[in-house]
Order: sequence, then structure tokens, then C-alpha cells
Amino acid sequence: MSYYSFYKSYQAIYPNDLHLKYELWYFFNKYHVITKIISYLQKSGKKHVHMCDIGGGYGYDDLLIRKIADDMVLDVTIDVDVIDPTSDFYNTVHHLSDSDIAKQKAINYREESFVHANLSKDYEKYDIVICCEVIEHLWTSEQEVFFANFNRILKKWWFIALSCPNGSTIFKGLFGIYTWLQKKNEIFEAEFHYRYSHIGVPTVFQVLGLFQRKWLQVQSIDPTALVSSTKISFITVLCNMLLFIFKYLNLFLSTDLVYTAIKTHSLDEYKRYNQKEIVLDNDAKVTLQI
Repeated sequence: MSYYSFYKSYQAIYPNDLHLKYELWYFFNKYHVITKIISYLQKSGKKHVHMCDIGGGYGYDDLLIRKIADDMVLDVTIDVDVIDPTSDFYNTVHHLSDSDIAKQKAINYREESFVHANLSKDYEKYDIVICCEVIEHLWTSEQEVFFANFNRILKKWWFIALSCPNGSTIFKGLFGIYTWLQKKNEIFEAEFHYRYSHIGVPTVFQVLGLFQRKWLQVQSIDPTALVSSTKISFITVLCNMLLFIFKYLNLFLSTDLVYTAIKTHSLDEYKRYNQKEIVLDNDAKVTLQI
């Protein structure tokens, strides 16, 4: 898919009052995540897929995937579940107005925490799992729960697309330490402690380790942007692409990352393991059957 065609669809779907719409790094995150999903849909030949968007807000990413699939005349039906703790958070933080897709019934919106959700009916239910710019807002122990739950809900040989800031960069690493020390911007939501700051920005190696421990095989890692812009245009996209010859160096300077991984084992093969109890940083306990 060309950047121009994606850019047009992106501008059409995302509302103007979503301030991240005009950030270059955000555009590239979405480009890498969504084009990979579309590519998998094309290769699979499936006529129906079930997708879960973790922390997906109102589901703009999912609407964009549907639009692109329709524009490309892909013969596939995409059912979407969004699991997110609260819709009010998006109104407060992103200053949205009259943009609640959940209320428009365009997607199936489940207002609950993915850390504490009862997923017993969701075992190996989904073909695709998306989780964009979410795990960096969690404590390390909560990230462990997330990756364990990814394994539970994803079908064998299907994939997850995940994006997050790169903790390997010096700048974001220092920012993560600063926000952890300051312990500011606390927002309490739907049963678990959530901070709107990069409190747990993972490094490349941490994310790879989390994937591998949960029986998911990483397929690719894509740096998304060298610079951030307050005003995105198609010209800025083209100019930024000229800098991608430095993308591997950029992994350790300043960038966000998109990971895709395939689930390589069936959940049933691992039910012989005992329950695992994880104690979260707020002293809450989560018991996993994995």
C-alpha cells in the first residue's frame, strides 16, 4: 500500500479533535501496524476474521482497517472487539467531542481492564490482536499479565501487532525514570492503577523476552519515525522516509517500535502448568491459568 493512499484513508477516519492525528510518529505507527494486518489478511485468504484491540479507545484503528480492506475490495468480514477500561479516559485526555464510536455501535466495546478481565470465554478466540501505545503505561508486572493474556486469547498461527515507545533510546529511558520518580499524573480507572505517563517504557530486549516466554515468535520489528511533527502532511511523510536509511541506528536514539509476532503453540499444550499468581505493583493479585 502506498503512503499516499494510506494517508488519505488515515485523514478520513481519525477525527480532527484527536491531537495525535497530526503527529508524524503516530502516523508511522499506524502505517506499520495496519499495513501488516492488511498484508496478513491478503495472504490468509480467510473470509472472516475476529480481531481484538486491547486499549483501543473508540476503535479508530479498527475502522481504518475496515475502510482499507473495503477500498482494496478484500473479500473478508472483520469482527472487532475493543477491550478498554473506560471511554471517559479518551474524552478527558484526547479532548474528544461527539466521537464515541462505542456508542455508535460500530464495534463491540468491552469496558474492562485487560489485566483483570475474565477471559475464560475468550481462549483462542481471536485471529488478530492489536495493542498500540498501551504497555508503556503499565507497571512491569502488569506487562507480564498482558503478554500472558495475549497468548490465551490468540489462535495458533495467528498474530499480534504491538507498538510502543522504545526504551532503548537514551531520551525516553531518562524520561521513564523521571516520571517513575515523580509519580505524577495519577489516574485511577476501572479496577487498576493506570498512569498517563511512560512509567514502564520497555526496551527492545524486554519486549522480545516477553513475547518468547509466552510462546509467541517475533516476525519483525519496525522503527516508525525519526522525528515528531506537530503538523503532519504527505510532504513530511515523504521527507521522513528519506531518513530511514538510518533506521537501525535510530533504534537506539529516538523512535517508536512496531512488533509483529505469530503464536506458535496451542494453549492446550500448556494447561499442564500450574496456575501462576502475579502480584501487581498496587498489591493486587492476578491468577493466571496458562
